[in-house]
Parts: sequence; structure tokens; C-alpha cells
Amino acid sequence: MSATTAVAAPVTTGMAWMGRQRFPMGSDLFGPEERPAHEAKVAGFWIDPSPVTNAEFADFVADTGYLTLAEREPSAREHPGACWHRPAGPGSSLEGLAQHTVVHVAHADAAAYACWAGKALPIEREWECAARAGLFELGLVWHWTNSPYRPHSVPAGNRATMPRPIAAGTRVVKGGSHRPSARRAQPVHTSAGDLGFRCVVHG
Repeated sequence: MSATTAVAAPVTTGMAWMGRQRFPMGSDLFGPEERPAHEAKVAGFWIDPSPVTNAEFADFVADTGYLTLAEREPSAREHPGACWHRPAGPGSSLEGLAQHTVVHVAHADAAAYACWAGKALPIEREWECAARAGLFELGLVWHWTNSPYRPHSVPAGNRATMPRPIAAGTRVVKGGSHRPSARRAQPVHTSAGDLGFRCVVHG
């Protein structure tokens, strides 16, 4: 290899490693969607310590010409005229926001970025495990996961803790609360001004 040959940085550069482990997931102290508290386990994985930024998403768009769902289907927008590069609607821009979390991205948009970056979206267990380890700040924006929304499993005969079933076509989003166990269902075809994502690489 010549001295001038560029060597690509490993895709996990800057990511945090979470080893194979068991951890307490969910909570019995808050809403029914978080119950019951239970033990979960994860295999080892790498996770971004910060959500994907506007600058990073802009690199993806520049490289691929990708159009987000909010740009292609205005009905998917939470706010009329808003999209990832106009986060506050018509007339807004990303000026001064390059290092802020990219928002107004639907699940497919987040998954497309992750694929381009050689990564994946985390499943709910991975996201909560990393959050409980204190790897990132909570309560700022919700984050997409790749887990379809369904109730946590409950012991037989304890159906009082079972949340109402949620329609198909949703994913669990996490992080918009200061509780690692907080979760809600988000339709995959929607985007919002408080919804971003981070990525993982499986070890």
C-alpha cells in the first residue's frame, strides 16, 4: 500500500461499545406502556453517543440525492412546510444548526441513512440498555428504534398491566422523557420536530 493511499476509518469510530449483558428494562412506577419491569438481555453492540446531526444527514443527502418522506409526501409532516432542512417550516433553514439533531425524518428516512452509513437503527432493548448506562442525555427529542410497538410481556394472569393494542405500522420511539423506560408508538410514515435517531453497529 502506498503512503498516499487513503484508509477509511472504521465505521465504529466514535461509537460507544456495550458488551453482552442483562439489565433491568421497563418500569412498574409509571404508565402501563412501560410495565412490567423485567430483565432483558442484549448481545454486544456499538451505539452512537449522540443522535445523527443535520450536518451528517446533509452529507448523506448530498451523496445520494435522497428525498425524505416529508419532502415527498407533505401529509406526513407534523407541521405544514417543515422538513429536515426547514425544521421550523417555510422560510426556516439550518443556519447555525449544523450540529443539532436532525428532525422531521420518518422511520424509512432514518433507516436509509443508517444503511448508507453502514449501520442500523437500534432495537428498543439496545436503546434502553445504553440509556440506562448513562451514555446519552434524555428528554431532548424522541428517537426512532427498529422495534415494532407492542406491549411488554406480562406474567400470566396479570393482564391488568397490558396496554391497549396498537395498530400495525408503528415503531417504538424512546428518549423524549428523562426516563429510560419511557416509550411510545410512532406511525412509521410520520415525522416530527421532536423526532430524530441514532445508529448502532452489531458486534
